[in-house]
Order: sequence, then C-alpha cells, then structure tokens
Amino acid sequence: MIERSAHDPRVDQVAPCHSRVPEVGVLAEDLNAALAVASRFQQRGLTVAVVSSTDEAIPDVQALVVDMDIDNTIDDPAGLTATWARWLRGCGCRRLEVRFDSAFRGAPAACLEGFVLGSGFSSPLVLIVPAYPSAGRMCIEGSMIVPTSLGPNLTLDVADALISGQDAVVIGLLTMTSGVDAVIDEITRHERAGSRLFLLDGTTAEHLSVAAAAAERLSEGNRQMLTATSGGWLRYFPDLGSDGFVIVAAPAAQEADQRQLRQVADAYGRRAIVMTPDDILDATHTHLEQITSEYRIVVLTSSQDSGLDPWIIAARFGTAVRRILDASTLGSHRCLGVITSGGLTTGRVIRNLDATELRPGQELEPLCPVVRVSGGPHGGLAVISKASGVGTDETLLRLASRVLGD
Repeated sequence: MIERSAHDPRVDQVAPCHSRVPEVGVLAEDLNAALAVASRFQQRGLTVAVVSSTDEAIPDVQALVVDMDIDNTIDDPAGLTATWARWLRGCGCRRLEVRFDSAFRGAPAACLEGFVLGSGFSSPLVLIVPAYPSAGRMCIEGSMIVPTSLGPNLTLDVADALISGQDAVVIGLLTMTSGVDAVIDEITRHERAGSRLFLLDGTTAEHLSVAAAAAERLSEGNRQMLTATSGGWLRYFPDLGSDGFVIVAAPAAQEADQRQLRQVADAYGRRAIVMTPDDILDATHTHLEQITSEYRIVVLTSSQDSGLDPWIIAARFGTAVRRILDASTLGSHRCLGVITSGGLTTGRVIRNLDATELRPGQELEPLCPVVRVSGGPHGGLAVISKASGVGTDETLLRLASRVLGD
C-alpha cells in the first residue's frame, strides 16, 4: 500500500467493485477536470460515473472518472495517484489514463510517476498526448505551445514537465499527418529497440483522432499500455464499441427549415441518414438498431407538399422518434439528444416519451430551449426544440454539433 497523508480519509485499500467491469478509468486532478472528462465520455455515448471515494457504490457504467482532489486533500500526489490507479485496476478497468493540466500546472510529473507505479505494470508502454487544439494548446516537436492573454505564447518542454527529462520518443507531426499505420509503425520500431515512453505531437483534431486510433490498436492483445493526456483526445477515444447519436426531427414546412436540414446532412455526410417518419414506421427493430449504431445523425423530415394535416404529420413524427429510441435500447449506441423543429412536432415527440416530469434547461439560441425528461423508459433524455422557420441556415447544425460535442 502506498503511504498517504493521515488527513486524507477517502482513499482506502482496493475494494470490490460492482458486478459489471468498466472498460476505462481516468484519474483527474480535481472535480472540474473530472467533470470535463466525464462530459466528453458522455458525448461519445458512454455511460460514466465520477467518483471521489472508494466507499461509493459504483453504478453499472463503461467509464470511471476519479476526482482525486489533489490540492485539497494530500501532500503526496504520487502516492495518491498510485493508490487510485491500483483501485481502478481492482475495478477491472482495461484502459487506464491520467489527465494532466494542458499548461502543466500542479504536479503532473509526480502524478504520472504514481500512476505508472500504481498500475502494477512492470514495464508499460506509455503514450503521452498533450495537445488540446480546440483550447489553443499545440504540441510541436515535443514542446507545448500555450497561448497567454498577455505577451507571447508559452513554450513548455513536455518531457521536462511530465517525465523529468527521461528519454521519450517524439512522434512528430509528419508521422501524425501520415496516419494511424505510420504512427504504429514508428512506435513499434522504437519499442523493439527498448523505448517505452512516447510523446505524440498534435496541432489539429485529426492528429488527436489518429492518436486515439493508434492507441486503440496498440492496446490490443496482452500489451501493457498506459496513457497520459490533457483530455483533448477524449472526444475520439476510447472507442468502446459504443457511440452516441442525435435525432433531428423537422417537418420541412418552411424553406428556412429545409436549408437548415440540408446543412446538417451535408456537414455529416456519410455519418448522417435522412429518412421520413413512414420509413421509420415501416422498418423492423433490427433495421432501426442498425441505423442507430451506424450513424451519428438521424434526420427525420417530410416533404413540404405532403398534403397531410399538420397534426397528423406531428403525430407520425412523435411515433417515429419513439420507435428509434426504443430500438436504440437494444444496442450499445444510445441517443444523446433529440432536436425538434416546430411546436406541433415538439409536443408530440415529448408526449410520446411517457415522461413524468419535464425539467427546463437553458435556451441555447433564441427560441431554442432545452428540456430534460424524467421518468418513463427514456428518462434523462434531452430534447432541444426550435421554433419552425427560426434561425440561420446553420442553426440546426450548431445544435446537433453541440449535443455531439463535435
């Protein structure tokens, strides 16, 4: 057992976890970081729990995120991180990761040291992915470029900050841009020569996607592997065979709505499917389950000149959305949210969810409020409604991207 400060009562010996084994466990330095990690997992469609004590009952989830609360509870970050890493291993997590601040505040080197120790691995492959392009943090030739509000950008040596100057192989931008196979080939070549620490450069979201895909393939088999990241790549990793999708339900009664729907379909390309409510009502549950597992966006629309009464159209949309949601429960891909356009459609969709309570949320854009349903078979689902004809051509696309985290 790693020694710990006497004033930290939260971390005890490894305790038995729940019956289901979570796939991934991430250590975060504080609650804010833990919530950011958990949010990105949820955007990936994963079930996740944030824990801060080994005494907590662990729900049936795919991912565990630990709020270590390092600053407020302990003087030994390496010891605390080692204890939590060992606890995650005891929970059966196949993938382990430690998150560090992208500007290397705190004690990231001590945390990484404790993380490796607590993993119980004798000589693991360690992948370090520090880049966070969407937050302005770039990693070039092993150096982190951090923007500042005043003066020039900071340039920080990642190896000095994280591994105390130990030798690490830098996988440069040229290799990262060349794709997953190139990254794996270079890592494998250096691994055979005895290298265990790898630092992956990155300046774009595509680089993070490549890093995530490479890590997925490298973790296969019996290879011992750990990852240390700033959290930027969690939008792409881990891919646990479970992803989320969004339903966009909008009768194309107005030209503005038609333009908005085209923007969604065009932006997501092959990741989107456009269907009518009749298509959904005629489909089998097996077909619908396949649709929810293959696409990130399911667009439901009807022609402007269908000739049907608007109330009938709204009723069909409500039934179709419910059928998609029911079918998704049969698979591992869950619905992250439903976006509706038009008052009649929104009303029918929500009523068909059999909710016992509606909890209003923020208005994301003018006349685009969020409501989360409680009770019923789809309790917790978020529904974002938009008044018909409201917004710019990109309004539905912005709402969908926000739900998906894209």
